Formats: sequence, structure tokens, C-alpha cells
Amino acid sequence: FDNDVLADKRQKVVTAGIVIEVVEKNSKKGEFAQVLIEHNYNFLWVIFWSEIWGKFIDDIRESEGKILIVKGCLSYDNWRKMNVLQTENDTEIQILF
Repeated sequence: FDNDVLADKRQKVVTAGIVIEVVEKNSKKGEFAQVLIEHNYNFLWVIFWSEIWGKFIDDIRESEGKILIVKGCLSYDNWRKMNVLQTENDTEIQILF
């Protein structure tokens, strides 16, 4: 998830990294989470939208310091000025201890 290669279109990817931070938030559509992962000194925010967050909430809440493997859609976030991975209905995760 090199930010020098910006995702100008949404791309399905599978990536992995160590969970650095889990930030839970509320929106009009419900609770969601932003998870910061690190891999080889590169950082990536993974956004677990409300419709997906409920499915993974217990696993993700306890994942700091563990390896997260996640399938999602990579896209460029204009607000953050970097690539982010957004979850979708077919998102799968695996957490390694």
C-alpha cells in the first residue's frame, strides 16, 4: 500500500499488516471503525463501515499488536490525501496472533 502509487480507481486487494490503532466512531448510518495497520514502515487505514463492522467487531477490538489480513477495496481518500482500504459486503479478515 505504497502511497506513491495512488489508487485512482477502486481496486480489490488483499493486504496484511500489524494493527497499530483501532478507532471506533459513530455516524448517521451507525457505528464504524478505522483501523490503522503497518507493513514494512508503510501505514494504511482500513475502514470497516457500519454494515460490516458488526460482523467483525469482537475480533477487531482485540487486534492491536496482531497481524490483520484483510480483503477490501483500495481507493484514494481525498480528505486524508492517501490510499485507504474500504470494506465491502464480501470483505474477509483473518487475525494472526
